[in-house]
Amino acid sequence: MSEQALASLSPERPQQAAASVLAIGLMSGTSQDGVDVALIDTDGERISQFGATACRPYTKDERTLLRRATAAAVNMTARTARPDIIAEAEALVNDAHAEAVQSFLANNSLPPESVGAVGFPRADAAASAGARPDRADRRRTGACRPARHSGRL
Repeated sequence: MSEQALASLSPERPQQAAASVLAIGLMSGTSQDGVDVALIDTDGERISQFGATACRPYTKDERTLLRRATAAAVNMTARTARPDIIAEAEALVNDAHAEAVQSFLANNSLPPESVGAVGFPRADAAASAGARPDRADRRRTGACRPARHSGRL
């Protein structure tokens, strides 16, 4: 049974306030324009503040590689197969996310130890194309655009 469930059963047991954590969220979607980065302050259930945002754009060559990998993934039948082009694209996506975090931390004067969590959704060309083959080659045009929020950190 979870701590929360136990606490609700024991009225004499005091509830502990959840600790606030700075968390970085990352996203690289089907538009293939780049990696979006956002900072929040959260207790794990609620966002108390939205922080800085940024984008690490993909270069023209990187976008070309991602499009080629997505096209190759559409025809795959085995979700665990990793032809060279797909493995190369996955390495690119992973490296771009790591670069985005490093740059974000440096540009916002945040020491790595000040961030308690980094959310990086599993992004691979095979899963993306396999999940929506009818939309594998549809892309939004435009560049990365940071979100605007009030209550900034």
